[in-house]
Amino acid sequence: MLEIVAGILLNRWLFGPMIAVMVILINAGPGLDREKLAAQGTVALGLGLLLAAYFNLSSG
Repeated sequence: MLEIVAGILLNRWLFGPMIAVMVILINAGPGLDREKLAAQGTVALGLGLLLAAYFNLSSG
């Protein structure tokens, strides 16, 4: 039972950041250099974690 709960929580915390990173990097385009790519990825990860925390708190 604990493994199922841990899996659900881990999935919820990883899914939001992963989607945010994908959306931001796809919209940024292929012309990014390494510095810009790192900056975009950091912003996307932060937004994804914020969204995951919001949805985790709002769902109870």
